[in-house]
Amino acid sequence: MDDWIPPRLRALLGSSLREVGVDEINRLVGLSEDGDLEFKSEIYGRSDGEKREAALDLACLANAGGGLVVFGLDEDGEGVATALRPDISGGDFLLWLDQIAASRISPLLSFSTIRIETEGGSLYLASVPPSMRRPHSVTSGDTLRFPIRAGRHRRYLSESEIADHYGRRFEAVAERSSHLDQLIVEGRTFASRGEERWIWLILALVPDVPGELRLNGRLVSDWQEWVSRRLRDFPCYNQRNARYSAAVGFRSIVIHDSIDSHPTLYRMGGELKLDGRGFLVFGYLGGDGDVGASAGSLHLYDEFVVADLINGLGVLAEHARRTGSSGEVEVAAQIIRPSEPLTLNQYRGWMPGMLPGSRGLVQDVEPVRRTFTIDGSADAGPEQVGNVRLLAGDMFSAFGVAEPLQINDRFQLIEAGFHAADTWPGAKNWAERNGVGLA
Repeated sequence: MDDWIPPRLRALLGSSLREVGVDEINRLVGLSEDGDLEFKSEIYGRSDGEKREAALDLACLANAGGGLVVFGLDEDGEGVATALRPDISGGDFLLWLDQIAASRISPLLSFSTIRIETEGGSLYLASVPPSMRRPHSVTSGDTLRFPIRAGRHRRYLSESEIADHYGRRFEAVAERSSHLDQLIVEGRTFASRGEERWIWLILALVPDVPGELRLNGRLVSDWQEWVSRRLRDFPCYNQRNARYSAAVGFRSIVIHDSIDSHPTLYRMGGELKLDGRGFLVFGYLGGDGDVGASAGSLHLYDEFVVADLINGLGVLAEHARRTGSSGEVEVAAQIIRPSEPLTLNQYRGWMPGMLPGSRGLVQDVEPVRRTFTIDGSADAGPEQVGNVRLLAGDMFSAFGVAEPLQINDRFQLIEAGFHAADTWPGAKNWAERNGVGLA
């Protein structure tokens, strides 16, 4: 789920739902409801009418551009918050709210919730980010309605407004795809600075709803710190000696693995856009003489690709999340080969060489595309590993290999798929830290 806070409320509540506590809720006292903020003195009841109200309140915000519902705040007759009123009923209200949204709102609504414990009871927050899937409808018996929040109040979309929303939805999908195509082109341009025998993996990501960052020197240094850490999070022999730097680009942060601003060869680089989009490129020297390489061939190690996909996807999705982007993310990945045929090889001392069943790639293939959740891609864990399994499987199929040998269909890491001495100990530790199973 997303962790979104309406932009105008971030000065009071912070930039993430996880940062909100009792002190932050108290800052809302004296503030009035608006199109992106609704107060509820009590949680919903369990009647059919209350279930409908819950679904309408959530869909209202989604259709209007997103907002926050705060449960446990009294208000006066003008919609101004007056005091905290924690809920003392107990029970699993948030699970109930998820179930109501799933059963009564269409298409499926992405939103996030938290419970805040305080003296005397609990406060609840529901965050509904801007939705690329709007308009969202609510069912009640045989009735289908499209609610939207207008200021403090609710109204229903007219037929012409509904048609307009559907048109915008399809336009947004096309625009997201166009942005992803452009990032792949930028990645290819970035990779072309390398030498002829280098092979490149391009990874790009575009969120449904863009975020916004303001570029400054401190942001660049902060980004360099966490990006450098995340790019080394999952161990890979290929990047153990890399040094990562960040610099100011055009409305972006440029990442590369050299302190020289104009290096003759990039082994890794990319750009993180201020609106949450971004691309990364990873270079592999596919020359003769490496472990497992046959003479006269260019080769790509499967283990390196899987590791860089895990780290790269984590960086791009975390960047999108930090910018305040919301919704799902569309991800594209492409292998760029030199003019010579390319084979998929394994880097395991006990069985070096070309992967069984692999064939040489003699022509370029189109980028593979997948749609994932932001959190499931940003947070190290089974969902992220599963996402990488899909991406790697799509790419490796061009070589005649059905799936990566490092991840099984239960999203576990497979010991036999990693070099026993160089990377498996680190991969095992990473999996244990992040709740990923081993096989």
